[in-house]
Amino acid sequence: MNKENNSPTLSNIRSNDENNEAISSSPNSTIKRTSRRSFRPTSSYSADFENYIRQEFTALRANIEQLNNSFCELNARFKQLSNNEVINTREISTAFPIETVEDVEELEKKIAEEPDRYIELFKKLVGGNGGIEKNLKNLIGPNVAVLYNFDGTSGKKHFKALKNINTTLYSAVKKDVPSYKLYEKSIRLSFKRIKNLYFKKASNQKKKSPQEEQLSKNITTQEDPNEMYMRTASF
Repeated sequence: MNKENNSPTLSNIRSNDENNEAISSSPNSTIKRTSRRSFRPTSSYSADFENYIRQEFTALRANIEQLNNSFCELNARFKQLSNNEVINTREISTAFPIETVEDVEELEKKIAEEPDRYIELFKKLVGGNGGIEKNLKNLIGPNVAVLYNFDGTSGKKHFKALKNINTTLYSAVKKDVPSYKLYEKSIRLSFKRIKNLYFKKASNQKKKSPQEEQLSKNITTQEDPNEMYMRTASF
């Protein structure tokens, strides 16, 4: 008795594949056919996509170059403005301390045009050790300080009426003088200090020590050696 051969043959495999294909293609079949191939774009699709990427990259590079040029222009302009600011600040600072009433009035007008610049300048002039009480002399010289007081009393000029100068000064020292009331007190003390130094200096110039007076007398009464020789010589 021959045993039945159950091993699949080539013809059986092809027959099974054809049957499976027929079943999967049937409208009533619930079996989904899965493609063994992955999606591959066509050559025309690849060319269009590559052109798109190139165009986008070109546009991006152009934008970057434009931004870089704009940044360079702004940086150059900033450096120019910074240099001008330093030069102008130095030029302005050489005009201090003020020594005439006319200069005080002129300063009051100039501050209205560029208040921020003068705030920074005043910080340099009256800041540092001692604050505004000791350093106001760097802004207002003694020759003009003796003509003013803060309230304009006793026949003096009214410093408080100089709105621009006071507003700018207060902004410059606000960190150390937190209230305007304290600022007014500091200004009054500053004027007092400047005036005391002014009158002390004037008094010292009038006074001379005994040694200085004697030296001055000796110089004025000392006889010239040539005249002494001419007077005593016998011809």
